[in-house]
Amino acid sequence: MNRLLIFALFSSLLLVSLPCEAKETSYSEVAKSGSDQDKAAAARTVVGKAVERVLKEEGLLKKIAGRAREGLIADCGSLLTKQKFKKSRSGWKFTAKIDLDRVRAKAVALSKGGGKRKPKAGAENLKVFLALRLKTKTGDPTQFEDSVRAVMGEVFRESGLEIVPADPKTQKAPEGALVVSLTLSTKFDPYPEGSPEAGSFQGRYRMMGSRFSVYDPATGSVRTTGRIPSNKKLTALSDSTETSLAEPRVGKKESLAEAEDDYFEHAAEWAARAIVKKLNASPSGAKRSDWYQLRLKGFSAAEVKKILKHVKASKKVKSFKSVGQMKIWHVSKLQIKGDAEKVMKAALKKAKQKGAIGAQGNFLSVVKGD
Repeated sequence: MNRLLIFALFSSLLLVSLPCEAKETSYSEVAKSGSDQDKAAAARTVVGKAVERVLKEEGLLKKIAGRAREGLIADCGSLLTKQKFKKSRSGWKFTAKIDLDRVRAKAVALSKGGGKRKPKAGAENLKVFLALRLKTKTGDPTQFEDSVRAVMGEVFRESGLEIVPADPKTQKAPEGALVVSLTLSTKFDPYPEGSPEAGSFQGRYRMMGSRFSVYDPATGSVRTTGRIPSNKKLTALSDSTETSLAEPRVGKKESLAEAEDDYFEHAAEWAARAIVKKLNASPSGAKRSDWYQLRLKGFSAAEVKKILKHVKASKKVKSFKSVGQMKIWHVSKLQIKGDAEKVMKAALKKAKQKGAIGAQGNFLSVVKGD
């Protein structure tokens, strides 16, 4: 047999035997205009293409159809990365990448009856409105917003938190949602000519004045705040720790814009996990505080007064503050040592009232019953 043919055959067998590294696949779609509505439609089409490809490969086209497929497409929207929406010669064009293996995992889970990911232990199942402020000196910060929202949304969903859009009438946070304010600000420091690093790197990115806060409109208070510091001794994104981000170096041939995009996504994930941990809704099941926000609904002012009287009289309640009426809820803040639900059951019984008690994280809700 010809030696070249043998070599080619051997090479092809070798390539087949090598493990395949998971990579993101790029898709694009032309939009009618540069409006947010057309951008969203193009993004959905892109996700639809990826979903259809996976369903064909897995033989699930008939099994996952109609509303089930629409739901899968919506669920996979958060998997889009490197999103770009630019005007070209042929019109506006939306381009993004998506990990087909992650789409595949969601499709297979849906086909087996596990379409929606269940929140892990410790989740509060709260709605969250995300207010972003991105700052950069190397480009337009709005180009990073979609990827930042997608990354944070994925982390929050793992923890039972749901990102919700603005109220269409007021363009503000919808009723009952926590307001998560996130400021991500980066700065690029070029390496000076003649320095040891300048031979291999253009410079490094670092965080500058980045921070987050969580505001609870129901109580009119800030639940938690935090900074997003970086450490110049950590030179790769994988070096980041729970207390500090890395300051990644950018190689000579690397794109500054792409490197900054990666840094924003990395910082967004870091911030989301820090927020989750501080809200005691950590995927790892962080220990819950004994401070609670008690919310009573459907009771008259006299009934609320009677219930709270017995709550304050409980030996398990160490501290109590009535915040007052907040829309449909009467809100109080209190410290309970022990089982909070048992304390509320006892208070309702002594007040001769009936109510459905729900405990989610540090929220204790009581809705009047018949």
